[in-house]
Amino acid sequence: MAKKIIKADDGRQTIDHIRQLAWTGQHAAAIDSATQALAAPKTRMRPAEQMSLLDLRAESYIAIGKLDLAMKDAKAMMKMGSKVAGLKVQALNRLALVQMRTGDLKAAVKTATAAVKTKHNNPALRAESLFRLAEAQLRTRQTEAAVETAQKAIALYQELGDDSGAGRAHWALALAYFNSNRADDSLRAAQTALELCQKAGDGYGMGNALNAWQIT
Repeated sequence: MAKKIIKADDGRQTIDHIRQLAWTGQHAAAIDSATQALAAPKTRMRPAEQMSLLDLRAESYIAIGKLDLAMKDAKAMMKMGSKVAGLKVQALNRLALVQMRTGDLKAAVKTATAAVKTKHNNPALRAESLFRLAEAQLRTRQTEAAVETAQKAIALYQELGDDSGAGRAHWALALAYFNSNRADDSLRAAQTALELCQKAGDGYGMGNALNAWQIT
């Protein structure tokens, strides 16, 4: 019997649905949906779709604190994306975030740097890589580097019209400024982060921006 192949449109709809679940904080449902899609019998899906499902599931695992499972998915992504530049960078970005959340900060800097240095033609992915590196740098007190990297991420997100991404990158910038005792700059960056994330309806980003604002 011939294997059933998931149509591209069906795969995109599933991924969009899971992304929306995660965006609205429904992480348990997002994990269940991604797991079902990945384990569906007698199906084949494109590597990019499988990578996105693993990425989304790892994101939700992080959100609910199941970091061991997030790391398992990140490692699966690394294995899958080793030969395709765009997929490799997506995997590196996810691995860097898991490493940060597990406290392996030096490894996170190395992983995020590799993502930034990998050549590809996806500006949204490059913006995410810069954002990941900025966060890793600020958490390892590489303050000036974090400021510069966050500014690059902001500029690229703004070119893309991504208010959520620009807002989250402003959050990283706010913390980097705070670490360098630039209180006024930190406050302005935190305010901008909040405004942009509010505009995008990004609840997670708003929460981070408010936290940054409170410490400035």
